Amino acid sequence: MLIGTAGLATLNLSFMLPNLRTRPIMTPLRRSLGAFARSLALPLALTLWSSAACAQEPERGLRVTPLPASAMASDSGPLYSDSQALVIGVNRYNRSSWPNLTNAVADAREVAAALRRVGFHARLLANPDLAQLESALKRFFIEHGDDPEARLLIWFSGHGHSEQNEGFLIPADAPSPEAGAQFRFNTLSLRRFGELMRLAKAKHILAVFDACFAGSVFESARSAQPPAISRATGLPVRQFLTSGDAGQSVSDDGLFRRLFVDALRGQRQADFNQDGFLTGSELGMFLSDRISNYTHNSQTPRYGKLRDPDFDRGDFVFQLAARKPEAPSASQSNLAAAASQPAPPPLVDGVWREPRTGIPFVWIPGDCEPAASAKPCAPGFWLSQFEITNAQFRLFDAQHDSGAFEGLTLNTPQQPVVRVSHAQAQAFAQWLSADAPARFVLPSAQQWRRAAHQFDAANGADCTATNLLDQSARKHFSRFPWLFAPCADGYVISAPAMDAANATPRHLRGNVFEWIAEPSPANKSQYLGGSWRTPRPSARDDLLFRADAQHSADDLGFRLAATHLPGATHD
Repeated sequence: MLIGTAGLATLNLSFMLPNLRTRPIMTPLRRSLGAFARSLALPLALTLWSSAACAQEPERGLRVTPLPASAMASDSGPLYSDSQALVIGVNRYNRSSWPNLTNAVADAREVAAALRRVGFHARLLANPDLAQLESALKRFFIEHGDDPEARLLIWFSGHGHSEQNEGFLIPADAPSPEAGAQFRFNTLSLRRFGELMRLAKAKHILAVFDACFAGSVFESARSAQPPAISRATGLPVRQFLTSGDAGQSVSDDGLFRRLFVDALRGQRQADFNQDGFLTGSELGMFLSDRISNYTHNSQTPRYGKLRDPDFDRGDFVFQLAARKPEAPSASQSNLAAAASQPAPPPLVDGVWREPRTGIPFVWIPGDCEPAASAKPCAPGFWLSQFEITNAQFRLFDAQHDSGAFEGLTLNTPQQPVVRVSHAQAQAFAQWLSADAPARFVLPSAQQWRRAAHQFDAANGADCTATNLLDQSARKHFSRFPWLFAPCADGYVISAPAMDAANATPRHLRGNVFEWIAEPSPANKSQYLGGSWRTPRPSARDDLLFRADAQHSADDLGFRLAATHLPGATHD
């Protein structure tokens, strides 16, 4: 969530979550994401979202390494025995060294209200000094954390600070960092926060720091749940979501908080498989998608799981008010426990979403001449609406890094995955097809070209449907002797997948080149299309490019074709 106002320094959480990467975030009031340090292994579930106000330039160095949420528990009992939240907001600071904030307490009130609506007992603590803050946290973790089946949520809105690889929460009576030892005596370090958190025995704890670093929100449901949800909550997990990435600045307009609350209310389509439950992974994909799109990639939330085999197997779960799943009968539970995949959703506005990854598929009509024609009939097929994204691919390969180009990240969750070889693309399709009624493959050249001919508008008056080399890119790459198209789509490099106005494939002739299924006569792998650095005249679908099966590039990705999609019949 985005919150906070005037600025301070960044807050370092690295001792809690290793291998993360943040970026500063700014706007009228600046906030920043601090670096996450490396050591503390909290035996808890932890999800971090970043935002908040900071005045100094934020530190860089938070690297997000998303992990797959594949292993889950098997029983389908109640998710939690109790749900408790401590929601803290600090607006007023006693020292002039810390500017007062305008939204921290108000946002905390909204978060507390939203948590109560989804089943939490939430206590609001406004403008605490250090003694009040530490006492409230200690009491909360000991009293409410004594139940191993409970869930606990901490939300902190206010200033944060980091120095010498250590992060600090700033209470109302904190002195300036220039006070040296007195500053460290009168603030709450994240190392100390972790010590307090470890006093709890609760199965899942989620900490939200809406300050100059990162924050999180965790939540789950108490009524009956699908077996997949039971598996998700049966094992511990630590997930996090930051509201921005390293080198960015976050606005104080409340966009992140509004989208987060709307997602909990079920007012946004964040529940990708439409099972009535919102997981932490789904929430991360939703927020990273929306924020990246709304800000044209100037703010790109990051999310993932702690790289620790003891805490990366489950998933946070929210039960959405829009749908109350009914308790399964004994026979239904047995059948569901034996199934490896959740029930697929029906078509929604002509789009079918793969249940595990949320990949949207659209129907490409067949091309059949009258019976008297000698031309063979080309049947219709399903094609993923966008290229496979980083977030989707990392459910298969959690360590994949799409990298950057000229200092611009290619790694945001909703950007197309790149630097993947033909062999890796095929492996992803095989993984997605395993134990599934549907079959997923790379499209053939004929299929890809038919979709491009029918739907892609690369040669139209503008290039917004395909993302080619245009005036948006020229501002950044003017030193290159490239042929820039006269249009502008707002993207310098690859554009993220986003909700389309209709059920048609997007970015076929641009954005990134795409692997196809069949090899060349010389047994080389082949790809088609164009990319964000392809001049518009060169974005032709009659050109086939060849490479070794292990070749990869920063503007080469893939999409999938599908057959036998359950519940997705098409005339």
